[in-house]
Amino acid sequence: LQGREQGKITLGELQIPQVEGKAQELTLTVQEAGKYHLTGENIEADGQVGKTLVTQGIVLLVTSIEAEPGTQFSLKSLTRLETINALKKRLTVAESEKQSGIVTLTLTGEDPDSIARVLNAIAENYLQQNIARQEAQDSRSLDFLQAQLPKISADLDQAEARLNAYRAQRDSVDLSLEAKSVLDQVVNVENQLNELTFREAEISQLFKKSHPTYRALHEKRQTLERERERLNNRVSAMPSTQQEILRLSRDVESGRTIYLQLLTRQQELNISRSSAVGNVRIIDEAVTLPDPIKPRKALIIVLGALFGLMLSMGTVLVRQAFKRGITLSEQLEAQGMPVLATLPRSQWLWSKTQLRRKNPFSRRWKHKTSDVPFLPVDRPADMFVEAVRGLRTSLHFTMMEAENRIVMISGPTQDCGKTLVATNLAAIAGQSGQRVLFIDADMRQGYVHNIFGLENRHG
Repeated sequence: LQGREQGKITLGELQIPQVEGKAQELTLTVQEAGKYHLTGENIEADGQVGKTLVTQGIVLLVTSIEAEPGTQFSLKSLTRLETINALKKRLTVAESEKQSGIVTLTLTGEDPDSIARVLNAIAENYLQQNIARQEAQDSRSLDFLQAQLPKISADLDQAEARLNAYRAQRDSVDLSLEAKSVLDQVVNVENQLNELTFREAEISQLFKKSHPTYRALHEKRQTLERERERLNNRVSAMPSTQQEILRLSRDVESGRTIYLQLLTRQQELNISRSSAVGNVRIIDEAVTLPDPIKPRKALIIVLGALFGLMLSMGTVLVRQAFKRGITLSEQLEAQGMPVLATLPRSQWLWSKTQLRRKNPFSRRWKHKTSDVPFLPVDRPADMFVEAVRGLRTSLHFTMMEAENRIVMISGPTQDCGKTLVATNLAAIAGQSGQRVLFIDADMRQGYVHNIFGLENRHG
């Protein structure tokens, strides 16, 4: 309101212990020369910008203050859960386009620099977690391979020893062309089955068995196992010597291929783990909008005006619905009360006597009580005067059997027209030749003497 900029404070560290399980709120008052005064429940301390203040379990480091002396700041340390929930309410994550793989992060707040910094930190943290997850996956696969390599190497050594022993026993038996062809096919099938085993071990960490990728591996394994069974049947039809040498050669070739595959995969995983980049990329850094998104002053004004209009209309309708006054002469006649005349408002007199209302929300109008025109004299042809003449005639016939000729003019509220009707009726009766005694019974605010141009000396 005074045209001053809002103060700003930057904290490097803040630790506030809880009191009886509830967060404690402190008040920091800015002083001169980079000093501040800290107060709280049973806490009072002084600190300096750039120096860590430690007192009664409170750790506070104020790195900068941009505020005038006397400015106060409220300090409150939120729990981790409260901070997460507060951030979730301000953060929006949405996919830019369906199945595009590109997501947009939106963060709202009061400080443009702060929200840009927080949003960049969120994106960077997600990227680092993705890289760490990739490294962990490579590490698990590498641990699995390192556990299998010694066993595969030992199996290969044993297979080679058995093959060499059998050849020495049989004087260097060689395979026929058919047996070599079958051996190549068997080794190829075994290699594919081994690759599927490694692939399945990796996929099992990412997908469930019901996933399409997992099911495709299972179907391929079944196909290779049927092919291996067919080749085994061909081997069974060969001579026993060829069968044995084929079996031993198959074990050696399969073991050697598996061992080389494991070594190659181990090197790949070592390289992948050392240079993990993840599968997430940050396309753009956070950028704040030049203009605030809220409050939208124009929209608030429009909505406020509409709401005020609707509220006013609703108030009028409610008051009208609960109004119990009499507005029609028929309502009086229905109650058995005679209606002698209906007097219209004199627009000419209204324009001459009405005053501006002091309260714009009041329904009551004020009128002048001095220099008031007198209709029977100043405007005898006015519709109101003609209506009063009709009232005088109705009263004449109504009072023919009355005990006296006294007429009292009264009304339920102030300024309802009692004086106007009484003075005009008295004047018209006098103009018709009747003797009239006019008594003003308004002991508080009577002004009939102003209308008749008389002096109110004796009451």
